[in-house]
Amino acid sequence: MIKTDNQSAIRIFKDGPQRHSKHIDIRREFILENIKEKLCNITYIPSDQQISDFLTKPFKQKTKDIIIRNVFRFGGAVKI
Repeated sequence: MIKTDNQSAIRIFKDGPQRHSKHIDIRREFILENIKEKLCNITYIPSDQQISDFLTKPFKQKTKDIIIRNVFRFGGAVKI
């Protein structure tokens, strides 16, 4: 499953690339083929639930704890 908070990316997969996004064609075709074969799907996920963002964006401590718990599946409090 591909989860993204980028609605433009989802639109490109549904409607096809626009003139300014032609470089995406090969990657898009690969992913569309995998979707067609039911090997993956693309779904929208709100930014605050996008666990990969903890690698690139600043967060409040409470949000970091939630994300890290989801990444590592810890049950208790996590300190960074």
